[in-house]
Amino acid sequence: MVLSYTNEINQGFKERMVWWYLKLTNIKLKIWQDPWYDFMLCWMMFDAYLTEISQLGSDRKRLDYFYKNKCDFKDRILLKWSSLSGYTIELKKFSPIQDMRPNSSRMIYLKDENNMEQVFDFVYQIRCNLFHGAKDIKNDRDTKLVSCGAKFLRKCIDCWMIGD
Repeated sequence: MVLSYTNEINQGFKERMVWWYLKLTNIKLKIWQDPWYDFMLCWMMFDAYLTEISQLGSDRKRLDYFYKNKCDFKDRILLKWSSLSGYTIELKKFSPIQDMRPNSSRMIYLKDENNMEQVFDFVYQIRCNLFHGAKDIKNDRDTKLVSCGAKFLRKCIDCWMIGD
């Protein structure tokens, strides 16, 4: 059973995550065929987990908590990090990406595809640009970037949910 290995989160939260995971992997819904929906649902699940374990209100604080504290999600993906390398190498090819906030010229780099924090910060910037309307579905690079980010997140979620 998914998430049966962990006591880090309560049963009610496990059940909610299982429900979302079933949506994510549902053959009839085929969410993976739309990288935009796939990315959004994967990020939503990851963020819900970060919120649950950290009890913090801001995205950045939740990510920092994730980096600095022991947690099952991080432990599971670090055990399987080598199986994620194809995704992280592919993400690195898109580096840098611009912080698309108004009046920002900041560039976000993924210099080391083996550095978990750099990879998640890079994916977080994809999320910020997407959720705040700076990604264009008609732009081939944006579609490929979102798709690559979704595949990485999906694989991380699989590692966490199944726990193998």
